Amino acid sequence: MNIIYITNVYPTKIRNLSPIVKNTMEQYLKYNDDSIFLKVLNKQNFFRTIFFLRKEIKEKEIDILHIHFGGLYALLVILMCQFTSTKKIISFHGTDIHGQLHKKASYKDKIKIKIKINQMSSFLSFLFIDKIDFVSKSLIAFIPSFYSKLFEHKYNISVLGVDYDIFRPIKITEAKSLLNLDKNINYILFVNNNNSLVKREGYAREIINELGESFQMLKLENIPHDKLYLYFNSSLFLLITSENEGSPNVVREAIATNLPIVSVDVGDISEYINKMKKSILIEKYNSCKAIEKIKKNIENFGTREDSRGKFEQLISYQSTSQSMYELYSKL
Repeated sequence: MNIIYITNVYPTKIRNLSPIVKNTMEQYLKYNDDSIFLKVLNKQNFFRTIFFLRKEIKEKEIDILHIHFGGLYALLVILMCQFTSTKKIISFHGTDIHGQLHKKASYKDKIKIKIKINQMSSFLSFLFIDKIDFVSKSLIAFIPSFYSKLFEHKYNISVLGVDYDIFRPIKITEAKSLLNLDKNINYILFVNNNNSLVKREGYAREIINELGESFQMLKLENIPHDKLYLYFNSSLFLLITSENEGSPNVVREAIATNLPIVSVDVGDISEYINKMKKSILIEKYNSCKAIEKIKKNIENFGTREDSRGKFEQLISYQSTSQSMYELYSKL
C-alpha cells in the first residue's frame, strides 16, 4: 500500500513537539513493507502543500490518506481531497475532540476560539472520511450523543504504541547511578515538556512536598528519547495530575518499564490502572485525600509488577503496527 501521513504535530530542532507521529510511522515501516510519504504542515507551507496534494495522490497512486490530529487544518485537507478514490482516515488524539482547557487558568479569547473552531472542525470532518480513529475510547464521550450515533459505524480505537526495545526495566540502583542521582532520594517522575498549565505541576509539587524530605520530583524535560528509560527506572512511581488528557503515551512507557503509576482519573488511564496491582488513582482536586492514599501505598511502590508482560500484546509497537496494518487493509 502507498500511504500519505499528514500532521501538524512533528518534532524539529526548533519546536519540541510530540514525537508520536514520527515514532508511529517509523515503527510501522519497521514491521510492514508499505510506503509512507510524510507531509508536515505549518503556516509557511500549508496552502502550497494541500494545493498540490491531489496531484501527488494521483501520481504516486496513494491508497490511503492518514491525517494525525484533527482540527481546521485536517478538515481543509480532507475537503481538498474529495472525489478521489483514496481512502481517508483521521486519528484524533485529545484536545482536537474534547476541546477542554485548564479550568482555573486564564486564556486569551483567541486561544479559546481557536480550540473551539478546531473541535467543531473535527466533528464536521466526520462527514467526509472513511474511518474515524481515536487513540482512546474515552474521547467518544465528548462527542454529542445524537451526532455520535450517526457515525459510530466508522469508529475505530487505535492504541498508541511504545518501543519495547528502548523502554525496558533495569534495577533502580543502576539507573540512578547512570544518571548520577542520589541513591537515598525517592524520585517521583513527572512529565511536562512544554510547561503546560493542563499538567497542573503545582498540584503535583504540593503532593510531593507533603510526602517528606526524602521525596523529590524528577521532571522530564527535553531528554533524548533513547535515555528516557533511565528516568523511569530511577523513579518510585510516575505521577500524573493533568486537568485533561486523551491517551498519554507516558503511561505506556511507564508500563513497559514496570514503573507504578499514580494518577488522577483522566483520559483512558484508569483502563490501565484498574488492571494493575501496584498503581492507583488519586483525587483530582483534593490534595489531602490524594496524599493520604499515596502514603498508604508507599511501601507497595517499592516493588515492581510485570506490567510490561501483561500489556505487551496491546501496547508494543509490533502489536500496534499489526493492528494499524489490519485497519488499512479493511478500508
